[in-house]
Amino acid sequence: MKKKIQNIIIATIAVGILGGISVYYYQIDLQNQQGRQFGYELQSIQSNLKAQQDLFVQKSNELEEGKITDEEFEKFSEKHFDKMEELIKSYDNLNPPEPYQSSVKLFRQSTESQLQSDKEYVKWIKTGSNQTLVRSDQLLQDSYEYEMAALSDYKNAQQGE
Repeated sequence: MKKKIQNIIIATIAVGILGGISVYYYQIDLQNQQGRQFGYELQSIQSNLKAQQDLFVQKSNELEEGKITDEEFEKFSEKHFDKMEELIKSYDNLNPPEPYQSSVKLFRQSTESQLQSDKEYVKWIKTGSNQTLVRSDQLLQDSYEYEMAALSDYKNAQQGE
């Protein structure tokens, strides 16, 4: 009888240990899946941002070359600004793992600076004011610096630093 109770206790402990190990690995697997999903969503935002910025540059070049009118560029710009605002809001919908939160904030700041730069650029086209062009260039530089910091933070988070 005593031996049977000992065997039951040992079996219960073994089941508890195995259950704990299973829960641990399940948690790790779940975190990996969430991390991959976050990575895919962030990559999608960044790809959409690049496509939108490429289009903005293309339309700016078309304006300079006289292929589109000022009015056409202005209409395009308004749509561009709306799409950029949507992209900025997309960062708020991400659910980044804790180590990646600072990089998401920096990516968002980069996109916000890019949008402000684009707005100043359009204002420069309308007014010809060198001050607005300088402001646009400074905001573009800020955007680049935020982007580089975000990428650095992201890589550090990937490496567990």
